[in-house]
Amino acid sequence: MQSIQERCGLSNRVVSAGRNQVSISVWGESAMIGKTRLLEIADRFGSPLYVYDAARIHENLARIRNTIQHRPLRIHFAVMSNANLALLRLVRSCGAGVHVSSPGELALATRAGFGAAEIVVTGCNFTEPEIERIARARCAVNVDSLGQMEKFIRIGGLGEVGIRLNSEMKPPSGAINVAVGRHSRLGMDTADIPRARRLAERSGARLVGLQMYSGTNILDPRHFLRELDELVAAARELPDLRYIDLGGGFGIPYRESQRPFDWRALEMQVSPRLHTLSLKKQVPVDLKLKPGRCVIGNAGVLVSRVVDVKRRSGTVFVGCDTGLSNFARPYVYGQFHRTTVIYRGRTRGKRGRLVICGNTAAARDILSEPMPSVPEPREGDLVVFSDVGAYGFSMSSHFCARLQPAEVLVDGKAIRLIRKREETESLWHGQEA
Repeated sequence: MQSIQERCGLSNRVVSAGRNQVSISVWGESAMIGKTRLLEIADRFGSPLYVYDAARIHENLARIRNTIQHRPLRIHFAVMSNANLALLRLVRSCGAGVHVSSPGELALATRAGFGAAEIVVTGCNFTEPEIERIARARCAVNVDSLGQMEKFIRIGGLGEVGIRLNSEMKPPSGAINVAVGRHSRLGMDTADIPRARRLAERSGARLVGLQMYSGTNILDPRHFLRELDELVAAARELPDLRYIDLGGGFGIPYRESQRPFDWRALEMQVSPRLHTLSLKKQVPVDLKLKPGRCVIGNAGVLVSRVVDVKRRSGTVFVGCDTGLSNFARPYVYGQFHRTTVIYRGRTRGKRGRLVICGNTAAARDILSEPMPSVPEPREGDLVVFSDVGAYGFSMSSHFCARLQPAEVLVDGKAIRLIRKREETESLWHGQEA
């Protein structure tokens, strides 16, 4: 399967572009792609802009559904990774539900057409009005604490809830946003389950689910098996159990040296365990998965335009029309994405050590690792960042009063604007005059 950057000839390559077609030079090799690709999209919609590949999203969801054999299987796309309405509707057309972590995400999911049975809520520190709003939606809820559980039962009138469990397992290697361990702020401890049962029994509610989320961008399937073993062990204390929720955090490779997540390895262990649990409970136990990054991460690229070139001490600083306001991951996490330069016309013979820089006043607004011995670009050439479909636009901000970019969806031959470029007036909308 090819990602959008591979379909556009962008995979750690130096690219030269003509007006109606793009000639891709890959160390002596070449290929041609048509005018409906990234250069033409940038000319049509301007820059910066996020571009998503519908086919890749279909493929990623199908891979999970076709590999994991346990049934019932419920896939709930993590809205926090990308909340664009057109993309949520695309996910729904693929037969997936959604996982939301806030009332705002719940409103977006509802707006996108998801019904109560297709939505799962797991979040923390909700206010009482937020709990009332979530409870009215009558979707599945995994509670984060005993206090939150009591409020959902008392204020929201929920008769069924799930529990988000913390774990003292060692955080997975390479994970960011680690969400387990004795110092984690999220979830209940296993020792809280008896008190949760007593609270449910007193109020007439039922504990029907167990959920765990360990961290972000985990590439080792064995970690999820350790999660599952802890959840299965805790399930002995829940006579009304109906689902096991492995959460999200399934990773994607951001570097050539990393291997993709092995869904087959996960399937070989998950399905037998859940089959045995279903037999013990004498009911089919649902498996819920909440992928976000692995569904949409490699389906998106960020296209920017070179606006300035500065040479200093052997380094060529390439300034482009995007930055940490639009694309925060390099600044926040120190994680760089594969980066490609598209040249309009012939490249100059001069090569340099390129560093791609953002357009905010932050000194650390650096968007790429140094790129050695690369032809120097000119103003108007394009810089493309790969694997940005997840937590790209969703982490954007108005830092330095920079406007949010447009978003475009490529679906076969169709190219559709799914978010307009923000206009300056939005910066003061809602503020006092």
